[in-house]
Amino acid sequence: HESRNPLIAKVLRENNLMRELGEGMKRIFDLMSENELERPILYSNGLWFSVILNHKTV
Repeated sequence: HESRNPLIAKVLRENNLMRELGEGMKRIFDLMSENELERPILYSNGLWFSVILNHKTV
């Protein structure tokens, strides 16, 4: 998997804020499922990408 912004990916890896490329989406879906939350909603039109994370009301 290639990062869309290699410089940001490099800085995140060097500061231990990212484990490995491509891990994030799987981790998001797994954590949402583990916490019995709705699956993330993904949008993309080729120019931008967004993720909507819904939560439970406290």
